[in-house]
Amino acid sequence: MQAKKILIVIMLCTALALIYRNPQYSFAGSVFIFVTAVLLLYKKAHTDSSVQRKAYISTINHDLKIPVLAQIRALELLSNENTGKLNESQKEIVNLTLDSCRFMYEMLSTILSAYKYENKDMHMNFENISLYKLLDSIMADSAKLKHGKNLDVRMITNDGYFVVNADRMQIKKAFEKLIEHCVYVSDENSEVTCFIKGKGAKKLSITLNFQSNYITENDLKDMFETYSADKMERVGSSLGLYLAKQIIEAHGGSISIKCDNGFNYIIELPCIKECKVHAVSH
Repeated sequence: MQAKKILIVIMLCTALALIYRNPQYSFAGSVFIFVTAVLLLYKKAHTDSSVQRKAYISTINHDLKIPVLAQIRALELLSNENTGKLNESQKEIVNLTLDSCRFMYEMLSTILSAYKYENKDMHMNFENISLYKLLDSIMADSAKLKHGKNLDVRMITNDGYFVVNADRMQIKKAFEKLIEHCVYVSDENSEVTCFIKGKGAKKLSITLNFQSNYITENDLKDMFETYSADKMERVGSSLGLYLAKQIIEAHGGSISIKCDNGFNYIIELPCIKECKVHAVSH
């Protein structure tokens, strides 16, 4: 603010000096001064923003994320009884604290990743990946998220060799967030189904279908926004869906949600349809 005030004062003083000494050049001189001041302010604002961004990322990573990871490792040692036997009450307390720390770590990772995508700071390593194998492993791992809901989680495809050129860790994270959300909001005794099919010569369509009484059609318009009061209250979603969208779009794809025989996340990605088995990264 102080620098801005100084620049404005200099601009006004110089403009008045020009008007006093050479009135015919007052307009051109004033415009020149104004443009120069704006450029200087923009440069300073851009520099300040860059510094703030780096400080923000550094704070999350070093002052929050790393200490939480250290807590997780220490609690894992206690939970595995590497430091001595625990009674049932002690185990319960340690495991609850461990779950809380893991949730915190995942939340910080999501915030950091979303911020990097917003500011074009995410670096990705692309490789050919069998999407069927990747989704199959994620769907299998989703069993631990059911929490007694009696959900049937399955995948349907006519071709197991659809291949995408993507960053394995990032695209996996995107689908983990989406499938996790499907399982979380699904009704008991229902299904979460993943359909994979080709769409044209160079596109792939993935549809995640689920049944939910927690979501209404009115929620669909801001489902991928960073924060929504309705979403926070009724769905319990955080930045996960927003991050999934950022990752998919960074891979040249798109994502939408529609209400048709339940709810459907529809993801489209560029793909390599014809692929030899040995060319696929497993």
